[in-house]
Amino acid sequence: MEEMRFIGREDEMSILESEYGNRCSFVLMTGRRRIGKTRLIKEFLKGKDSMYFYCNKVNSALMLQEFSSKLSEYAGRTYGAFSDWREAFKAFSECKEGKKILAIDEFQYMMYADRDIVPYLQDIWDNILSKTEIMLVICGSHISVMDNLSEYSEPLYGRFTRHMRIHSLPFDIVRDDDFIGSLERYSIHGGVPKYMELMGKGPLDKTLKNDVLDPSSMMSDDVLFMLNDEVREANSYMSIMRSIANGNHRPRDIASNLQIKETSMGKPLKTLMDMGLIRREAPVTDDPDRSKSAMYVFDDNYSSFWFKFMAPFRSAMEMREYDGMLEYWKAHFYENHVAFVFEEICKRSVYGLSDEIGFIPRKVGRYWKGDCEIDLMALDTDGKRAFVAECKCRKEKPVGSHELSELMDKVSGIKELKGYKIAYGLFSITGFTDDVREKGILLIDRGKRVL
Repeated sequence: MEEMRFIGREDEMSILESEYGNRCSFVLMTGRRRIGKTRLIKEFLKGKDSMYFYCNKVNSALMLQEFSSKLSEYAGRTYGAFSDWREAFKAFSECKEGKKILAIDEFQYMMYADRDIVPYLQDIWDNILSKTEIMLVICGSHISVMDNLSEYSEPLYGRFTRHMRIHSLPFDIVRDDDFIGSLERYSIHGGVPKYMELMGKGPLDKTLKNDVLDPSSMMSDDVLFMLNDEVREANSYMSIMRSIANGNHRPRDIASNLQIKETSMGKPLKTLMDMGLIRREAPVTDDPDRSKSAMYVFDDNYSSFWFKFMAPFRSAMEMREYDGMLEYWKAHFYENHVAFVFEEICKRSVYGLSDEIGFIPRKVGRYWKGDCEIDLMALDTDGKRAFVAECKCRKEKPVGSHELSELMDKVSGIKELKGYKIAYGLFSITGFTDDVREKGILLIDRGKRVL
């Protein structure tokens, strides 16, 4: 399979180049599997004096041998076996004059191979590497392990000059001229570069059968693989995500659904959030840390798709019987999945619409209380200004004055917006009727403003 063209990541590349411009720097890079960390590093290293080292799942002695072999190749001279990592890193620091980069990928396997590597690395950085013209990058996909390296209680605290958390690519970066087709695919791959590469082109139903549902495809069980690789007792985490997919979004509801204690939910929910698979969402008018209305929802499109559409049909899929799943997918894909992805895309776009809505948003999110739900609300709490909108994601029928009237009726009863100057908007993928075009509100159709 041909490697996908490298797209996006301008901000990340700019940060890395800035760090490279310093005399010495120490970058921690974290992010879930498949998100494109390795590709980002390799693109950054192009044209620079650098050594890239991938940590395999081997013991420390064998890993030191592999490092020695890689260093010999890089330096153009032969190194014997190193007795420890201090000796190995010292050899790298002295192997060439001038600025050079050492990038260590999947660093967590070095930690697993040698539990003393982190305090070792602290000493190596403090006494050797930080005194040279070296840029050190350590990268890993076991987020719960890697993110902890920058915590106050850890030996490497205060040594990192950057902690880069790599996220999926935004919709605007990956979409093409076919907005709806791009939206449908994005609602599955979620901007995860490896998934984008694996899904390829062609009709979506054929892509699903060949590249996603088929048991031989990497995507068919990658959610399981990722959880098994990151956590112990992955089944309990799977159960929580399955419960969320079934409509249980508060800890008490998830616990009740799974018949477990609510007090046992804290750690797995935090871990799933750290992995970027779910997020805690509060009404935009609430204090997010104190809100009693907060809910847990999916923050990863593919995981959401997997648990909603693939998990219930796994037995049939193992036998390559896809008809039941595809029938369910066709009936519920937009209503139960694409619509939520479309809302998130619309929310992100609002930050770039300050001229159109009349203010720079301080907060953007959803609103709900009782029976009242608003898809999108942007607030300037200091200036008492708000922008409220509905995001209509349906295959047919343009959006019209009826939807605007419903939105205005709901907003009129929201106490939190009393005293606010309110602007209204509608987002659509099927256009707008002529009557609503005459209302003078912000209309966005397939990502473009309607004049």
